[in-house]
Amino acid sequence: MFLALGGGLLPLAVSGCMRSSDASVAEAGNAVASDARAALERGARELGATGQAPRLTGDTISDCDDGGRRRSVYGRAAFPPGPYLDATLDRGVDYFIALASERGYRLDRPPSGSDGVRLRRIVLARDRPAAHLDLRLHGGRRPYLEVRGQTDCL
Repeated sequence: MFLALGGGLLPLAVSGCMRSSDASVAEAGNAVASDARAALERGARELGATGQAPRLTGDTISDCDDGGRRRSVYGRAAFPPGPYLDATLDRGVDYFIALASERGYRLDRPPSGSDGVRLRRIVLARDRPAAHLDLRLHGGRRPYLEVRGQTDCL
């Protein structure tokens, strides 16, 4: 195929067709990956993690029942245990609520977990591009931050 442009012909490469939902998944998926990466890296730093910067270790695109597609990302970072772990987990919840607002998310449901509970969970949602972040702070002898990001089916 050729494209006429200014009196000349340019070859036009055709490499398959892209559904409009593929472009939407790519755009929303890149945004959710960027947000999940920021939450993981900045959250780990806020919670006192040292050493190598955490990174996303899972990144998949899957088909949905309605014919659309969804991108999911996953990452995990350890942070040091301390004598005031409940306070550290609570500080992490406060930090992620502030980060949510900064990146255009809202709380999808109230944060879960409280004193004495070794897990704090914050679920965030955004409408444009449609995405969810699920942030989990795990306590115990080897505490860690877990971040899961996912686009809606597009």
